[in-house]
Amino acid sequence: MSRILLVDDEEHVLRAVARVLRGHEIETASSAEEALALADSEDFALVVADYRMPGMNGVSMFKRLKELQPDTVRIILTAYADLDGMQAAVNEAEVFRFVNKPWSDFELRNAVETGLAHSRALLENRKLADQVRQQQAQLDQQAQLLQASPGSSGIPTVRSCWTRAAWSEPWPKIGRYLRHHGHRTRHPARRRSGQGELRSDYTGGDAAGAGITRGGAVEVPLRRIT
Repeated sequence: MSRILLVDDEEHVLRAVARVLRGHEIETASSAEEALALADSEDFALVVADYRMPGMNGVSMFKRLKELQPDTVRIILTAYADLDGMQAAVNEAEVFRFVNKPWSDFELRNAVETGLAHSRALLENRKLADQVRQQQAQLDQQAQLLQASPGSSGIPTVRSCWTRAAWSEPWPKIGRYLRHHGHRTRHPARRRSGQGELRSDYTGGDAAGAGITRGGAVEVPLRRIT
């Protein structure tokens, strides 16, 4: 059920329009100033207002309403063919539809339902766009983390494949493997400028001590250590 605000200085017009729009939650205001006061504290999906009212007219009211509630659909009821006023309503107040007085019930209901459907589509598109932006930001963050993490080349590393609890047992074998097969690893057993020196005499401790490659990880194909 959508909340609709009706604005007209004639009470019988407000009652007649409310009857046509049965099934929605209706609020009424007898002046533009009263309508803006309501819009300042309550949200409305759609507002139907008379074009000519004492004091502030419908177009001026909709300009102010646009600042308070930019997503609200705006419909004007008018009995006057004021082309300049209609042009201002479209260009400045972004009025969605004009309905002539006297109106047909079908025309008025159709204008309101079309306006509400348009509003729902805009809100849904905005929601989906926000979700896409959030997901893209998460993907960008994950990509940055992967680029900055050790072993990002995809080759299994000692650090990523062994827990600290299991490191003490295989280190002698890893040391022998590095001494005899260092030339077969992804990063040969040699000194690299700015990346440290491969140590084949290491028999225990942290993974970074056995061999330092990119990011301090030892990149050894574990299936070859027996």
